[in-house]
Amino acid sequence: MVILHAQVTKAAMGMALAVALAGCASGGTASSSRNPGLVALPDVPDALIRMQHGSCPPERCPVYQVSIFLDGTFVYDGLTDVAQIGRRRGRLSPERLNDLLSNIEAIGFLDRPEACCVCATTDGSHLTVVEYHPGVAQKIVVHDERCGSAPLAITALEAAIARETSVERWVRPMATTAESEPRRPDEPLTSPALDP
Repeated sequence: MVILHAQVTKAAMGMALAVALAGCASGGTASSSRNPGLVALPDVPDALIRMQHGSCPPERCPVYQVSIFLDGTFVYDGLTDVAQIGRRRGRLSPERLNDLLSNIEAIGFLDRPEACCVCATTDGSHLTVVEYHPGVAQKIVVHDERCGSAPLAITALEAAIARETSVERWVRPMATTAESEPRRPDEPLTSPALDP
């Protein structure tokens, strides 16, 4: 836990200095007028790390967020087009939380511009927002999933957050396969193969 505290303290001091020098702290949750899913997600002000996945009109995409706290607890909030709607909780081990914090530091997350991962050629409807709040400072990066020039490190960080919190079990899209559709009267009855 000493390593974790030292990393958060170091990151908070570095971010506070960067904000003071640049004079441009972000004020609140990033959102897009074309992405109502982000606006609808609940605010979680005490989170150390928060990842929000917004809607992607006119398509259907999972709308959810996962918020990770300094003690390793995390909260998932599922809104629409997810397997589990509502709030779920979990806990990361100190090692997994340290791994995420190390990843944030290694990719230079605090030094990236807020809109580093948004392209002018997209409509802003496929957004993922990652927030990092080490102490009183805050850093928000908005990532448009359809922006081909976005740094791969941001996508990798999003994947690491999802992997470490295992949100896939709650996010997995609702079944839309042929198995979930009613059987036609002329269709033979079959059963899916069982995993060994």
